[in-house]
Amino acid sequence: MIIKVNGKDVNLDNEVTIRELLVLHNIVRPDYVIVQVNDKLLEQDRYNQVMVKDHDTIEFLFFTGGGSF
Repeated sequence: MIIKVNGKDVNLDNEVTIRELLVLHNIVRPDYVIVQVNDKLLEQDRYNQVMVKDHDTIEFLFFTGGGSF
């Protein structure tokens, strides 16, 4: 199946959950990532339940902190 992750085509041999997709993409701290599937934000407690489907568009949104001078 072919999906799009952060704007790039990705070919997957098997069905995976969102959590497994995070692991496949070497996301070290998945608790700090929000996942958007087909333009809808996904709650983190559903990462183990939601299966990636053919032609899904997935975005990993990373939180970054700032500071003061």
